[in-house]
Amino acid sequence: MANSQEKILNYCAKNVAFDGWTEKLLRNASVSAGLDQNYWKIIFPGGVMDAVDAYVEQANENMAAGLDLSKLRTTEKVAALIKNRLTQYKNDKPAILASLAAYTLHPLRGIQASYRTVDAIWRLAGDTATDWNFYTKRGLLAGVYASTLNFWLNDSSKDHEDTWKFLDARLAEVGNVGKFISKIKKAI
Repeated sequence: MANSQEKILNYCAKNVAFDGWTEKLLRNASVSAGLDQNYWKIIFPGGVMDAVDAYVEQANENMAAGLDLSKLRTTEKVAALIKNRLTQYKNDKPAILASLAAYTLHPLRGIQASYRTVDAIWRLAGDTATDWNFYTKRGLLAGVYASTLNFWLNDSSKDHEDTWKFLDARLAEVGNVGKFISKIKKAI
């Protein structure tokens, strides 16, 4: 990620609670980064929603930072990636809420951002599926991730312990769905 883009996004994450994802926020972020107030238009030519997408993509890119996934099973990898992603952004809850609000006004972009996130999780977890499982896994994980994110945003437990229990329970439910589908396939 370009240094100026990173500076702008970091400023936005710290200040979005005051202005929301707006052009004003991006102008102020550009000035804060020591750039012309309209520099953000070069980095985010599609406007404010490009900045929101870049913020989410930054989280996708940083998700595996510091993790050793090599000895974990797939479900453990998925859980570790989600936990790491949310833990890295524990101080950015207002920015995440503002991003979700922006996506409610642009639902297609929200769906695309969700897809990119769950796809990144599966790829980092080592998924190589190319058949119908590719879509099933991503669809199921989208539900798990969205519900976990919502729970996490409202969780005030120590170190978000309640969120991790919630996540583990959702992943276990998805695992049971997979076992059920496997049994149906064998019966057919």
